[in-house]
Amino acid sequence: MRDYKQLMADADRQFGGRRQNRNSGRTRIASLLSGISLAPLALAGLLSQPGVALAQTSASTIEEVVVTARRREENLQDVPISVTALSPETLERANVSSSTDLIKLVPTLSVQQGATGPGTNYSLRGIRTGVVVYFNEVPTASVGVDDQIWDLSSVQAVAGPQGTLFGRNSTGGLILFVPKRPTDTLEGYVEAAVGSYNFRQATAVVNMPFTDNLKVRVGARMIRRDGVVKNIKGGPDFQGLNRNALRLSVLFDPTENISNYTVLTYNQRDEKPYALIASGWTRNAGCLTPAPGPCLPGYTRGQLAAAGDAQQALGIRSTSTTLPANQDSKTYGISNVFNWSLLENLTLKYVAGYRRRDSDEASSKANLDFPVQFGANHIFAIHDLTHEVQLQGDLLDDRLSWTAGYFRSRNKGFTGLTYALLLPPGGLPTFANSTSNRSRNLNRSEAFYGQATFAVTDALKLTAGARYTKDKAWQANTRRAPQFTFAGPNVCTLPVGAIGVDLVNCVRTLSDQYSATTYNLSADYRISEDLLVYVTTRRGYNGGGFNASVPDTATPGAPLSTYDPEEITDYEAGIKGDFTFGGAPLRINLSVFKAKYTGIQRNQRGFSVTGALYSGTANGPKATIKGLQFESVIRPVEGLTVSANYAYLYTSYDTGTNGFSQFNKFGQAPKHTVNLGATYSQPISAGGELFANANYAYQSRIAFQDDQSASAPGVFQDGYGIVDLRVGWREVADSKFDVEVFAKNAADKAYAIERQDLTGLFGFTGTVYS
Repeated sequence: MRDYKQLMADADRQFGGRRQNRNSGRTRIASLLSGISLAPLALAGLLSQPGVALAQTSASTIEEVVVTARRREENLQDVPISVTALSPETLERANVSSSTDLIKLVPTLSVQQGATGPGTNYSLRGIRTGVVVYFNEVPTASVGVDDQIWDLSSVQAVAGPQGTLFGRNSTGGLILFVPKRPTDTLEGYVEAAVGSYNFRQATAVVNMPFTDNLKVRVGARMIRRDGVVKNIKGGPDFQGLNRNALRLSVLFDPTENISNYTVLTYNQRDEKPYALIASGWTRNAGCLTPAPGPCLPGYTRGQLAAAGDAQQALGIRSTSTTLPANQDSKTYGISNVFNWSLLENLTLKYVAGYRRRDSDEASSKANLDFPVQFGANHIFAIHDLTHEVQLQGDLLDDRLSWTAGYFRSRNKGFTGLTYALLLPPGGLPTFANSTSNRSRNLNRSEAFYGQATFAVTDALKLTAGARYTKDKAWQANTRRAPQFTFAGPNVCTLPVGAIGVDLVNCVRTLSDQYSATTYNLSADYRISEDLLVYVTTRRGYNGGGFNASVPDTATPGAPLSTYDPEEITDYEAGIKGDFTFGGAPLRINLSVFKAKYTGIQRNQRGFSVTGALYSGTANGPKATIKGLQFESVIRPVEGLTVSANYAYLYTSYDTGTNGFSQFNKFGQAPKHTVNLGATYSQPISAGGELFANANYAYQSRIAFQDDQSASAPGVFQDGYGIVDLRVGWREVADSKFDVEVFAKNAADKAYAIERQDLTGLFGFTGTVYS
């Protein structure tokens, strides 16, 4: 078996090192020709074969890929689970600069951009309540990673429940972001990009080895872009970019046996939020009907519908409003990985992390000049603190490899939501006319885990792992709203007589605890040196939570004040092989999977005993998930790499209950995704290398929410395909400069990255477009 630490070092010299050495003092000038639009929900793919480290580069081989999906450095082709690994070169050629770009590369991945805050929501294999994001081995909220997708050594997507080795349990999978470590070479680079909508992006990184034992890497990125949704009334344009990010990495190796790696990050945004463009207006009742006479204070009948018609005439790239809008956020983070080789085959690792995030967002959710729905979301402070102690070792002449550990986390937050409905024209939210929610949360989790792999023979390996997790959750919630429908005074609106309600102080206190035992069992058999087959079964778990504003007595199946954990058990079989086709090297990875999903956490509606409608999270019925992932890459001639990938995903509830039709599909779960990519590079006599890359990504119809009833006709996005193009000249005339031209979504395809069906409330659907 090849020494993979040595493999990575060799590969860094062959692949990364060549690039880094020439990066000292380099400036890359890139021009973004077409729209800056992202590519949500277009899944699958490898523009060039993704990898963390490349061991060989000849046309007769496909590079070996080293991953850490099982907390050890392993060849991707030896790991008996579905993993998609993306190298720095793959990320660059695919123009990946945000989390939503990753859906063009990772099978079954969906990334939904929220319209009420800076974060994104990840979904793998149709599961969007249990995908955990890691940065430098520490679980991290998506907003803490979205602006750090630069100067990475890899991105690894691990599909399916992860119930043993990683810090937090997950029902859907993991996305691992691995920043580049400091090296022993004085080097650096500068990249600059310009494009349409006055787009400007600059990145600078410098690596400084102060001594043989102390190395530092410092980087910064700045992004600016005008709003892509223009405001014809001179108010703020929407969907612009104004972002800054910093990173400091310190690697200290005081002895041969001890290593300490620290990464500090800072992200800051000060921009206008994404715009929910109103469309699909219906004249169903009240202020939307054209009948004469007033309907609400300050409104005439048909006035809102007329404004909606005017918005539809403007299209999806313009709006008309004078109402204020802002989105500001800051995130701070520090992670530390300490390794101590106690013995030749025994290593102690301690991973610690701290994250704080703050944000403030406010806007008109209909993007009309009327305050139909004006909302503000505040994260006054959320603190995440994690600790993990881990032992790794090998026994029986390295036939038995094992990992055991303890994980502990604490999440403490203070958040707020304020919204006002149908205020008079020109009005702004005040304390008296707005509904206000304030929430303090404290969540603790601890877990013990262990996993071992035993080589029964040189070809057959068996893996078994288990984890016990115990979670505790606490919440104190305050909710006030106008006593009358659209006017004050502001009064406490917590449900009377419900569990934990103190009406005198207007606070509801809830607490709960959950526990689960999860596992991983697998067997893999190497038929030949280049062909592996495997089977695995895993169980994952996601803790429960609270609905502080809902009553405890309601219609059957409706949300209650608390909801239970969800669990999933999956079964997967796959092959990983390297072949030769017509003399060309070919790699094929194929997996089929099936999962049983119980206690599914979904948003539902219910009626209180007084007949009032409310919504919250409830546990839905059992469901089945099944599908396949196919990833392939071939190198037919020197310099040309072609990939073809496909994913099929089927999701359905086994039975129907309140709010869940038996035949409903999951939100963020496209049935078909396809990716086709080709990259060609060729050295030229003038010096350097010319290259061209093209990628096509397709995803079939999806829903943006689980309620797909006739009352919510606007939740769907039809299937679409997008094309990305990139050409460039690397090491221009044997210099340290690169010049590249690229187009994201070259055909200018418009598609939704978030959609909210508000037909029942306001008679329209709100959509955030790419």
